[in-house]
Amino acid sequence: MAENHVRYQMESQPIGSGGFGKVRKGRDTVLDRDIAVKSLDPVLRQATDIDRERFREEARTLAQLAHPNIPAIYDVILDAEHFHIIFQYVEGKNMRQFLADGPLTVEEVRRWFGHIASALDHAHKKNRIHRDLKPENFIVTTSRLHCYLADFGLALSPDEKKRLTKEGYVVGTPGYMSPEHEDGKELDFSDDVYVLGICLYEALSGHRPAPADYRPLHIQNEAIPPSLDSLIEACLCPKPRRLASASEFARKLEHAFIVQQPLSSLLAAGQLHEIIAAIRDLTPDEFMELPPGQRLLVMDKCEDLLAASDERLATARAEFFAVIVVLAIHAPTDRYRPLAEGGIQIGYELKRTGGEWIGDRRVRDAMREASIRVGAANHAVLAECVVNWLDDTKLEEKEAWFFHAVRELFDRLLANPHCSDEHAALLSGRRREINKLQRIQH
Repeated sequence: MAENHVRYQMESQPIGSGGFGKVRKGRDTVLDRDIAVKSLDPVLRQATDIDRERFREEARTLAQLAHPNIPAIYDVILDAEHFHIIFQYVEGKNMRQFLADGPLTVEEVRRWFGHIASALDHAHKKNRIHRDLKPENFIVTTSRLHCYLADFGLALSPDEKKRLTKEGYVVGTPGYMSPEHEDGKELDFSDDVYVLGICLYEALSGHRPAPADYRPLHIQNEAIPPSLDSLIEACLCPKPRRLASASEFARKLEHAFIVQQPLSSLLAAGQLHEIIAAIRDLTPDEFMELPPGQRLLVMDKCEDLLAASDERLATARAEFFAVIVVLAIHAPTDRYRPLAEGGIQIGYELKRTGGEWIGDRRVRDAMREASIRVGAANHAVLAECVVNWLDDTKLEEKEAWFFHAVRELFDRLLANPHCSDEHAALLSGRRREINKLQRIQH
């Protein structure tokens, strides 16, 4: 940056890009905090003084978007050489990075798209259209509890876009634009909602919906409520039938997860997504307080899913296991063992993506959580299952991600206060072997 802007220091490598510029992580040396810096210097090449003043006014308008799920703008630097927007740095990963490991869980979708819709509704009430919704612009915090909607960019007119870039420029990303956006028509808030529907479908399936050939998600994955398909289809409708507002999107999203039947009825005749929704918010103690028949039936259904050969149940099976391996940590050891073995199998071995066995991220997350929370008896079960599994695994064929994931599991098993002397020695020894083998191979 110019000398009079040394308050802000930027890293050399960008952490993202969008619109006209690149985003770098930086540091505010005065307030001693991390920042993100979006540099839009290329815009200045053809800009006039009038343009610069409009950009400044545009940045002021963006700064009025005060919402807990929109990164706050701290400062704007606009001179003859530089155009930087200084804003809040969010520690985490974008949703595209999560999707690299497969579809999101239904619970992640519920939480994160609720945040995105709320942020978008706030922007719309400020008369701002985002124009570039996509997984890269959804930033999930390290805790995974919050999701931010980033990169609103500059609302340039078509004439400005054409004049400021020699070949013209459309603010948007192919595959993430409404038909009206692709045709260069005037946009309204429903064009953002259209793309929000595309992103929701992709988050649940791992790919965007095929144009004019909508394939219902709940048929492919029984853990997905049919009402989510209805929501997405409402987003993708032609105008004027299209879902018009982000607030309505948020309402329908939350309504999709409401379970109105008692668990007894769901276990007897309900669909899988309804059972998962009914037990997802229980604590392990509350799960153990269920009537014995209901509790055992839930675990039986989980074991039934593990034995099922129907590939259409693969994603639903992972969704169910991601819930049950944590909920059942206080179950009798003979009932927890098959769940632990199934969690290892699904989390680290079963899912084939791009020709490589990478397991299921959701179940690995649940296995890590169970490992740190489980009591003494089932900690012994988990430790034994993990060690026996590794003894039967050809570690020399595994890739770097596998060693990292296993080491995370070992770390939590060892950190658990119920880890016995015997299992601590066994787990520590295996952990050192994993580290040594990883160093040799990689």
